[in-house]
Amino acid sequence: MEIELDSFRTRAHRATENPLYLHLMFEEHYHTRILAEICRTCGVEPVKDLQPGGLERFMIHAMMYLPDRIRWIPIFAGEILGTEVFNVLRQNVHLYAEEPEVEERLRLLITEIWTDEVGHAAYLRARIGRIGIRIARWLVPLFTLALLRAVPQGEKIGLTRASILARLRDGIEMPPAMDWIAPDPRAA
Repeated sequence: MEIELDSFRTRAHRATENPLYLHLMFEEHYHTRILAEICRTCGVEPVKDLQPGGLERFMIHAMMYLPDRIRWIPIFAGEILGTEVFNVLRQNVHLYAEEPEVEERLRLLITEIWTDEVGHAAYLRARIGRIGIRIARWLVPLFTLALLRAVPQGEKIGLTRASILARLRDGIEMPPAMDWIAPDPRAA
């Protein structure tokens, strides 16, 4: 038992000493803080101490403890899903049109996260190569399922498994500030 625990600690330490990984984790923490602000802007108190389910914990552990060459593939799949989810949220801020200040605040906050997610996805796409991209394509439906199980309210604004996967088949929409990444946004 002690050997297993030491092995786990070694992997955990190795997982968090990579500067790129730490940067991405700080970015995700930043996104979580913005999401909490989005909730408050909408008059909703963010859920505290939300515990991920078994599938979500498995995916998080895979991203943390897989060897460096492999861990970026599920992270890329998650970022791809994030680009689409935040794009859908961004496209639905019009639901607050009766409160222009709230609508503008939501557009600003959600666009910030969406732009970051697209940047992460673009970077990781270049990092993982063709085989990694193929594997990520298999993972995205699983990640989509996990997300929709964790946040079933997404259906109210069109976040269904079918709609997300259909939108992703069309490619990732590029934020205007990042259109330099791909001459044709659908090529991404």
